[in-house]
Amino acid sequence: MSPTINAGDDFLVSKWSYRSADPARGDLVVFYARNVANADYLKRVVGLPGDDIQLRNGVLFINGKATHLHRTGESSVRCGDTVCHYVQFEEMLPGGRSYQIQRLAVVTDVENTTVYRVPPDHYFVLGDNRDNSLDSRMSVGFVARNDIVGRAAVRYWDGAKQRPVLESLN
Repeated sequence: MSPTINAGDDFLVSKWSYRSADPARGDLVVFYARNVANADYLKRVVGLPGDDIQLRNGVLFINGKATHLHRTGESSVRCGDTVCHYVQFEEMLPGGRSYQIQRLAVVTDVENTTVYRVPPDHYFVLGDNRDNSLDSRMSVGFVARNDIVGRAAVRYWDGAKQRPVLESLN
């Protein structure tokens, strides 16, 4: 989920958030991934029930309309024996909600998909690190409403810097 959440970061999950409301587009949700080792996952909701979702050359399309991307920077990190070059963007969803994502500098196969129609009572989720994410495009598949544990609300520990932080995640 880099750049939003990184290995070693700690965050609070609000399990009460969805007792009386459904997840909204852009929410960071923790869910039970039945298709992947029966584990809890953290991803961002981009597709609501009935939506058509597609990625074309790394751009997210929701119901046939492209989301707005604004380039905000770039970085390089060690990837095994090589160096991976990333480009960071602010992605804006319909309705104006925005957040940071990153993609490899070159377009990869996972950034070009078929159209996914989100079934009733399910959601389409993506990781903010688009090229390195097990999400709805892959083995995670659509996330059932009943499998959502809660909304990631606050990050309170920066694992990389080993220091406390207090920042809202939504």
